[in-house]
Amino acid sequence: MNCPEKKILQDLVDCELSEEQHIEVIAHIKSCDKCRGQLKQMLVFYRALSDVVAMEACPSKDELENFAHGKLSLQNSDRVREHIVLCAQCESYVQLFQATDEQLAEQAEREKVIFQKAAAQGRAYDAARVILKKLLPDKVSVFDSLWEHISGVLEEMLESKSIKGLSFGDSGEFAGALGFSGVPDPQTAAAAIIIGTTLATAYSLGNTVIASDPAAIKQTVSDIAGRLGAGKELKKRLAETVPLHFIDI
Repeated sequence: MNCPEKKILQDLVDCELSEEQHIEVIAHIKSCDKCRGQLKQMLVFYRALSDVVAMEACPSKDELENFAHGKLSLQNSDRVREHIVLCAQCESYVQLFQATDEQLAEQAEREKVIFQKAAAQGRAYDAARVILKKLLPDKVSVFDSLWEHISGVLEEMLESKSIKGLSFGDSGEFAGALGFSGVPDPQTAAAAIIIGTTLATAYSLGNTVIASDPAAIKQTVSDIAGRLGAGKELKKRLAETVPLHFIDI
């Protein structure tokens, strides 16, 4: 390979290269005096910078708050300002102290939404995997490998169309929308519906679209499965199994 750019060497120091890139760059450095010298210089600076940050104690929370509100002396302000350039944690405290009540409320709401999404996805993953293992055990490995992509695609659908807006002509159409390549076989199409129904149910519960009681969940499961192209038997099986994993929410 040609000599890597400086950014690649920095990514190597920061452990941000893929395993394949890491092996390739290291192999090049072993045979290139120029790149080996560059890397040594970076490592010296990196270690020196780490030592400076480690040796300098973080300011107290009171001092950071006073800095945020311009209540420190010029000398102390300069010292704190130099520190937060190298310390992300203290910088975040300063930003927090400078935030208005409205900004704090907005941040709290954003964090709440993020938490709700994470909780819904976690519950959906666990439930979908258990249900697939029960109904279509051969599709569990496919589910594990595609989960991150599928959950992202379906979340975009749900946010843009809402639960009630999701509608597909048949199970194969929905499987294709989730990214399953080729013409899906009946089991793949059914697996897509199981995953989609479970995640959509978790999403609607997490956003309080439906009440968290057995009857409401069962009805939602049946409706969603139907709109995703499930046949009568699959709708019935999902209505029997999916609510069991969400009743305690």
